Parts: sequence; C-alpha cells; structure tokens
Amino acid sequence: FIDEAPDSKLVDEAYRSLASFHMYAQDPDRAQIFFKKLHEKYLNNPEMLKYFIQYSALNATSIEDGLETAEKIYVNESNRTPEFIRCYAKLLAMAGRGREIINIYNSSYINKFMNDPAALFAYAEFWIDRKQNVVDAVQKAEKAFELDPGNYRIPLAKIFVELGDHNSAMNVYGPQYISKYMNDPATLYPYAHFWGEIGKNLDSALNAVNKFIQLNPTPYGYDTLSLIYWRQQKYEEAISAEEKAIELSETPLPRYQARIDQLKKELKGKKK
Repeated sequence: FIDEAPDSKLVDEAYRSLASFHMYAQDPDRAQIFFKKLHEKYLNNPEMLKYFIQYSALNATSIEDGLETAEKIYVNESNRTPEFIRCYAKLLAMAGRGREIINIYNSSYINKFMNDPAALFAYAEFWIDRKQNVVDAVQKAEKAFELDPGNYRIPLAKIFVELGDHNSAMNVYGPQYISKYMNDPATLYPYAHFWGEIGKNLDSALNAVNKFIQLNPTPYGYDTLSLIYWRQQKYEEAISAEEKAIELSETPLPRYQARIDQLKKELKGKKK
C-alpha cells in the first residue's frame, strides 16, 4: 500500500502500524530496512521520528543516527515526552556519553512530570538499571506508587527486590497487603507467583496460593504451588502439586514435566 499509494492520507497510519510491528525486530533485517525508510521519509516530522529513536534504543542499532535524530528533536520542548527522554537517555548510555544524561534526566524533567507516575517510574527504572542515582530513583518510584498504587505496587516491589531490600518490598507487597484480598483470586495468584519466583516471603505466598486453588483450582495455580514447595525444598509436595497441574491440563505445558524431572533428580541427590 505504501509503495502503490505514497501520497495517500493513510500512509502515515500505515507507517505507524508497521513501526509498531517491527519495533521488537522479530525480523531484524526487515526492521532495519523499514526504519531506514521511515527515517528518510519523515526527516521533519518529530512524531514519526520518535519511532525511529525508540527502535534504535530498544534494539541497540543505528545508535549514532538515533542520537543525531534525538538531539534534533530535543530542541523543541514540546517533543520532550517521557518515552522520548527515556530512549534518548538509553542511546546516550549506549554511545558512551553517560555524563550527558543528566542534561536531560534532571530536576527540570522531574518538575515537569512530578504528577505523572509513568514518567517518574521510567526515570527511576533507568537510573536503577544503571546503578546510579539510586536514592533519588527510589524516591521517584515511591512517588509514582503514591500517585497510582494500583499500577505501581508490584513494579515498586520489584525495584526493592532488585536492590536486595526485601523488607521494603514486603512493606509494599507483603502479608499485610494480601490479607485484605484473601477472597480475590485475581490478586492472590500474582502475589503467590511473585514471591515464589523470588524465593522469599514463602509462608505468605504458600497461604495465598492455597487460597487461590481453593477458589480457582487451575493448572497454573498448582504449578505455582509446586514452585513454592520447591523453594522450600519440600520436593515430594512439589512433585505432587506439579502432577496435579498436569492432571488438570487439557494440553500440559512441557515445563510441567520438566520440573517434575528436575525435582526428582534433586530429591534423589538429597537422599544419597
């Protein structure tokens, strides 16, 4: 369509759709060709060029072109959206120009987006990933949670876990929190799985997943029960729970049996 009707009013929308499709570069060669074409066509269209910058940052490709484009766009303050700034900062880091990041991720950015939880959390994640400016980053993540606890409770807990601060993680997303939702399967399951994956707060996670199974006996519930027992080194209980996951599945996931095999191997090692 783009080739046959280049002047159509729908071409911009076609490019946006293709940009979203190619963004994660499942076919890197085709993606690179497409984004080069987008970059050439929309040299004076900041909104379209942001797709090119995002692609460059996500895939660590065309970094210099991405940076040159970002620098051009940044001049106009109206273009400085949180997602654009995040990608620009990533490109600077990739190019070895980390000292320049503070020029765009600074107090002016915070003042502009102080009431935007998504912007604050993007800022926090960026600095924490780089293990820099951590104290300030955590404060901004906590502010995002304060503004929107529904969407940022689990992400904030993940940040605390990443920093090795499990007590703070549990203050945000721990036994006191889950005690209010013991009849809510949609809350119980992600809580149990979160802590099962991390291997902490396991007694609370076990209570949560058992209550979830009581309310909603599903293969994935028993799979998470098996995970928690595994973390507790209760191998026989873990095997039994995983076998139940298989029993309840119309088409069992291969990893269910793989876990059973791994559990039996570890149990055999323990008995030696």
